[in-house]
Amino acid sequence: TRTQAGSHPAATDQRGFTRPVPTGEANTDIGALEVQTPTVVPGRPPTISPATSLRAGQMLTCDPGTWDTDTVANPVVSYQWYLGATQMSDTSEQEAIAGMEGQPITCKVTVDDGPAAGEATSAAVELEPARAVLSSTTLAFGSRDVGSGPTAAQALNLTNEGGVALHVSALEDSAPLEFPLEGSCFGTIEPGDHCTLQVRFDPDSPGAKAATVEVQSDGGTPAAALTGTGVDVELGVDPTSLDFGSLTVGDGPTLARAVTITNEGIDPIAVAEPRLDGPG
Repeated sequence: TRTQAGSHPAATDQRGFTRPVPTGEANTDIGALEVQTPTVVPGRPPTISPATSLRAGQMLTCDPGTWDTDTVANPVVSYQWYLGATQMSDTSEQEAIAGMEGQPITCKVTVDDGPAAGEATSAAVELEPARAVLSSTTLAFGSRDVGSGPTAAQALNLTNEGGVALHVSALEDSAPLEFPLEGSCFGTIEPGDHCTLQVRFDPDSPGAKAATVEVQSDGGTPAAALTGTGVDVELGVDPTSLDFGSLTVGDGPTLARAVTITNEGIDPIAVAEPRLDGPG
């Protein structure tokens, strides 16, 4: 206990702890003396930062808040971290996040000024859940001649934008023959990491094609729409060779010979200006 005489204005130190300061006014009236029990009272409660978008392994800091104390200017401050109801080992103001999605993380602050002590607990924060995100929701391959083989690959990155590990159970390709999928993203993807899928287009018949690649995971089922057009382009040339025989230099050109080019496919062909190749 402490004997307090008269009124006591408060003084605040640099850490936010306040204590009464005697005014110096004498009071000889014994009936005016009062006996008070020392107290440590929280003002602003403790807080954890950062409080959102938390990832496993990230460092948290516990701000002790503000306190009113009766006796000393620099009380002892201690910290204790909790994962749910389980007390973690670290007792400093910083803690590296561990645990799983859905488990609340709190920081309890104890302030001890000798005769008395007080404690307060922060509001809880939680790790962000796993979140599967594809780098694109559409891949367009344009036109591809049937039978000419697959196109160059286009990439799809699968990223875990959540705070805990992402577990991928399956990759579903609705048309694997015409849109072959390469790469493996099965298993675990840590927060912030990604894996890469490669998609190609190899039509087996003319016409518009469409398919979907979908990721099955505990962080969602993102999907990408795939499109392309198979074209049947086939040129016929008749004759396939021309023999002009012998011609004396200086006699001028031979008679013209015709070469017929026919579109034997089912799709239009854009023909550029003919070009003669070779040493002649």
